[in-house]
This record gives sequence, structure tokens and C-alpha cells, in this order.
Amino acid sequence: MMMRKMDDSNRRLREARAAANFKSARAAALRFGWTVSTYASHENGQTGVPPKAAKRYAKAFKTSAGWILTGEGPVNQSTKDAFLGAESDTNSLGDLRPLHDNSVIVPEIDVRAGAGYAGGFNQEEATIDEFGNSVSRDAIRASWGIPAPFLRDELHIRPGRAHMLPIRGDSMNDVLFDGDRAIINLDDTDLSQGGIFALLDDQSSLIIKQVELVRGKGPQRIKCTSRNPVYTPFELVLGDPVRIIGRVASKITRV
Repeated sequence: MMMRKMDDSNRRLREARAAANFKSARAAALRFGWTVSTYASHENGQTGVPPKAAKRYAKAFKTSAGWILTGEGPVNQSTKDAFLGAESDTNSLGDLRPLHDNSVIVPEIDVRAGAGYAGGFNQEEATIDEFGNSVSRDAIRASWGIPAPFLRDELHIRPGRAHMLPIRGDSMNDVLFDGDRAIINLDDTDLSQGGIFALLDDQSSLIIKQVELVRGKGPQRIKCTSRNPVYTPFELVLGDPVRIIGRVASKITRV
């Protein structure tokens, strides 16, 4: 099989990555949540750089897609393009970085949290960000810019240790309502005092419930209760696949 000859777009992509202080294609791909083999093929000339991918790379490396593709256009983007808010089309955990020194990106996971929903994490193309979080690249629905002082001082969450989960259904009424976004503290999995937690149940579905430990001998069990009395409490045994994702620390709600 003949190797495709590297063209100037591959070379400029490599130069843009190096100028952004990433020592390798792998380091950049992991940082921004790209599939390593795909990005490496765009750098090494195995495949050309698609225009859509060039736009994504340009945003990440603070250059322009035109320059990567043709050598024309500005080499550096305006710094205003560096801000990624809730409507960003970026679909990677790699953007969990400080924004303008006082905000961080919190990824919204594209799963449904609520009674009876059989959703879960899409495990294909899992990516690991600089904070050590492992989440499917396809699971990221959006990115939210949250003020770092609010996460740190009010919610006591470290940057890179928060996820956003959309609420669907009425199982957690009167605390969490359909359409709310729950902010999850991934570091807080302590069930000793109980509370509202995101967890994977025995069907590997992501749910949010009031959780408390069930005292007694044998396997460690938890009681999961909905705030809506229509739904019956149930018990689960901690262990694969049942695990605590994190405590609900706050929410974003509609008026």
C-alpha cells in the first residue's frame, strides 16, 4: 500500500501544534479529546486535513483554518475566540481549562438522568483529559463556562472535577426538575451522611437519587429514594456495575 505524500496542510498543522506548545500529536489529541490515531494521520500525511477538522484544530491551536489548509489567512486568531461557553460546538473533555483566569469549562454529559431511563455513558472513543477524567468523547453534549471562584469557594469543587448532568423526568421533584442541569462533584462520593448523588445502577444507567447506606452485614448496599413519592425506593449492591459518580453540589434551573 502506497503512503500518501504529506502536503503543506499536514506540515502547517504540525507547526501549529508545536507553536501551541504541545510536544507530540498524542499530547495534543489527549488534551482536546480527539481520537489519537485520526489526529496523528492528519499530521503525518497519511490522510489530508478535512476542512471541518481544520476548523477544530485552528480553534484549539489559536490559528485559522484557512492558514492550516492553504497557508492563507491570519496565523493567529483573536483571543476572543478562546472563550468556549455553553453553546460551544467543542465536543471534548480537553477543553476543561481556565478561561480568562476566572472561569473553567464544565462538560455537560449527553445522558438522561431520571426515573426509568435506560441511558448511560457511551464507552466508544473514551478520552482522558489533563485532570485524569475518563469519559466518552461522544458523551459530551456541551461545554459550560463556570466562574472558578464559584466552583472553588461556594461549591468546594476543584477545577476539572465537575460534570453537568441534564435532568429528565419528575422523579426528583421538589429538588431537581425536568430541564435542570445538576452540577456533580466527582470528588465527593462519601455516603456516610447520605445526600443526592449521581450513580450508575445495576443496568449501567446513570441516575440521580437520594442515596443512603443500608447498615448491616454482607455486601455494602445503598437505598435509592426519589423525592417524588410516586416512585418506590429500591436498594442496590455497591460493586460493578453499581458505583457512585459524585454528589449533586448545585444546579442550574429555569425560571
